[in-house]
Amino acid sequence: MESGENPVSIDELDIQIGVHREVAEFLAVGDWDGAQRRAAELTDKLADIPNVRPDGLIVRAGPSWSRARRSEFELE
Repeated sequence: MESGENPVSIDELDIQIGVHREVAEFLAVGDWDGAQRRAAELTDKLADIPNVRPDGLIVRAGPSWSRARRSEFELE
């Protein structure tokens, strides 16, 4: 994960979340507009990083989210 931040694990949902370091710098000081501008500037770079959304949020799904695992469960 190229975030520069330690992702937070949410074990109940089998995901990790974080924020790309260049966007997180603005969020850390409460500069929401700056974070949005920086994410827009990084659009091409962020698009090349797996699990990173265009707004700089990082979402990594764990193994329970794979197609193979989902097919093990029947929906009622």
